[in-house]
Amino acid sequence: MSVFHCSQYDHEPFWSYFSRLSDFHAQLVNYMFEKWEICEVVYIGVNEVTSGILNSICFLSKTPDQAWNLLEQLGWDSY
Repeated sequence: MSVFHCSQYDHEPFWSYFSRLSDFHAQLVNYMFEKWEICEVVYIGVNEVTSGILNSICFLSKTPDQAWNLLEQLGWDSY
């Protein structure tokens, strides 16, 4: 179960969503989240297009560090 929720809008590029999520996460200064918890929030909150991309690269089988690196790379690639 995710610790907070942040959804990607239907036509929002991933980099914009990831940036918005990072800004939201920065506001939660009193909470410390593990990398896997943030990756879970991203996986649950993305739209269908991004979900398809994450599923095609076997996102759920990655370690938290690998998953985070993939999210950062996807953010840069979609920019």
